[in-house]
Amino acid sequence: MSGGKPRPHADQRSSSGRHTPPKAPPPKRDAVVYWLVGIVAATVVFSVAWVTRGASGGSPAATGASTAQTTSSGSEAPTPGPRPTDGSNPAEQAVMVDDAVVIGASEAPVTVDIYLDYICPGCGAFEKINRVELRDLVESGQARLRLHLLTFLDDASSGTRYSTRAANAMVEVVERAPAAALAFHEALFANQPAEGSEGLTDETIAELAREAGAPAEVIAKFGALSQDERLTTEMTRVFAEDGIKVTPTVMIQGEKFSGDLFSVGPLTRAIQAAAGE
Repeated sequence: MSGGKPRPHADQRSSSGRHTPPKAPPPKRDAVVYWLVGIVAATVVFSVAWVTRGASGGSPAATGASTAQTTSSGSEAPTPGPRPTDGSNPAEQAVMVDDAVVIGASEAPVTVDIYLDYICPGCGAFEKINRVELRDLVESGQARLRLHLLTFLDDASSGTRYSTRAANAMVEVVERAPAAALAFHEALFANQPAEGSEGLTDETIAELAREAGAPAEVIAKFGALSQDERLTTEMTRVFAEDGIKVTPTVMIQGEKFSGDLFSVGPLTRAIQAAAGE
């Protein structure tokens, strides 16, 4: 999926790994019997092992199965990937409002503001821990997300301005392929580059968008995007008016959430309480 990202592969055995025994004088009758029994037994064991392996399907990557993470309820949820895009799912509804990305139903009772930078390690940790629960809250209509895409860590990507490139790509997807926006946002964090690296290449960002469901005509513009003025305006306003001093910062209904951002459950319970549940 991303450039340089290792892809798991199934363990394979080849005929070149077999050993050919050296020739020897004809064995005695009893030895021949034992030898034949040994060959039959070995063949049966090999066949059973091969069939068992085929039934299990090999590694999750080889079968196309998703790696899972545990939610607060103890169930497992798949990693980000393409989802149906018929527009009925609130998680497929995304729009730019006041220089921020809003994802979810407009009538959702709770708005959750998240201030982030796509190369911020803390933001990546927050997303990894809370992604499943936040998506569930959006899909159930309990909350909508308002993402403030900051780019103040542009200098932390070895001159490639990764924060800006990732944020601009996200804005383009929101405006032209909104159904893919949340999945693309999740994918950017699931494949987050290390702070201080060159960040993901434009080609890798484009591939993540494609896998999230963005069409080719949207992805084609990524490499040519310049600094979106709305992102500069939003970053200036956030620091001047909202008093944001660290990322990630989360607000629920305009009030800063001061609980634990890095454990599954506290944020979800606070959002549900704000929704009156």
